[in-house]
Amino acid sequence: MINRTLSVAVALALLAGCASSPRFFETRLVASEYDESSAATRVTVSFEVWDADGRPINDIATSDITVLEDGVRASSESETRLESQRHPIDVVLLLDRSASARTGETGGVRELAQALLAGLADQPVHTQLYSFANTVEKLDSLDQLTIAPAGDAKSRWTALYYAIRVVADEYRLTSEAASRRSREGDAPFSPSTVLVVCTDGADNYSHNHDLLTLADLEQQVLADRIVIHALGVGNVAEEVDRQGVDGAEALRRLAANGSFHDAAGDGAVTDVVGRIARQVRATYSCTFVSPSITGEHDLVLELARAGTVGRSAPVRFPTNAPRQAATPTPDRTP
Repeated sequence: MINRTLSVAVALALLAGCASSPRFFETRLVASEYDESSAATRVTVSFEVWDADGRPINDIATSDITVLEDGVRASSESETRLESQRHPIDVVLLLDRSASARTGETGGVRELAQALLAGLADQPVHTQLYSFANTVEKLDSLDQLTIAPAGDAKSRWTALYYAIRVVADEYRLTSEAASRRSREGDAPFSPSTVLVVCTDGADNYSHNHDLLTLADLEQQVLADRIVIHALGVGNVAEEVDRQGVDGAEALRRLAANGSFHDAAGDGAVTDVVGRIARQVRATYSCTFVSPSITGEHDLVLELARAGTVGRSAPVRFPTNAPRQAATPTPDRTP
């Protein structure tokens, strides 16, 4: 009996040791305010946490979170409050307007967009529309989506990879774009952005925009955890890009952090809307009371789940207390 108990304990320990740690995503400073009455700084950060399968975790409690300030665990006198909030996120619809996406033949792009907009209407999201073919265009409304006629050379081709990269840069989703915009002092966008791609074809034009291959974009998507939900329309699985990858497989690879759907299947739009709604619910706000009153400090969150611990990247926060007057040097003149 003892041996069996030991075997079970060892097995559980091994399972816990093999479990992947939760991963923080998009941790950022929301506010840092000094409270003169309590002589403390109240710091608020927002964040998402994802599991090993790339799914947002939406059942975190305050007891799961530990706060480290400048590498030191917060004292028992510090207050920590955690709230799961419906923070608005950006949802970008990237719609194929190339000649092959003509409504009535491979069509459905406009209908998909209409269904997605209707499904998201009750969610706290900001939606933005872009269309793409040879180039990428921002749309003010779905009425501006014009599917190119068959003979239109200006929109004959499909620059899918380029279009994704343009939007990712626009919304600071790539580390390179985030670094560049930070240096230029640009204001941040919302803490989360989701791309929803609707296309019926494989990429055949991005090489003209100096974007190399699907593998390059896929690596960027994985490194920066860009969330893409892809809806393949019409004969997307029958077309191939310049490296011979069919359209459906390319979308599946680019949607590693999101989901890929054959738009002809039942429930594709419902599933995408549901996934976005779950991500909205998985955005948290953590408020921590720090005893620090001068200078800048680093805040790190630790989350313990299933025997593993995940850590956020450090978030630097300033303290806003009025500086204390310097103590006069004693007059030692005899």
